[in-house]
Amino acid sequence: MIVDCTGVGLVAVPANVPTNASILNLRANQFDLLPRASFASAPSLRQLFLSDNGLTAVDDGAFIGLPNLKLLDLSVNKLVRLSGCSFDHPSPLETL
Repeated sequence: MIVDCTGVGLVAVPANVPTNASILNLRANQFDLLPRASFASAPSLRQLFLSDNGLTAVDDGAFIGLPNLKLLDLSVNKLVRLSGCSFDHPSPLETL
């Protein structure tokens, strides 16, 4: 299942992402921080697009609970802080 929330003005990750979503597109929104376990309600995610959001920080464990995540796009952001380990160990991530 693909969930596309491109450019809808979100300031936080939606809490109602379907658990069977495999692709989540959150490009061009208004996130500045990703808190711990931001995507834990969507464990089936394989691709996550967060480009062009103005992100400045990713908290420790922000991507925990995503055992199938292969692609993460954080391009065109203003990241200045990645706290600790933001991923499960071992991370299945192939493309960042």
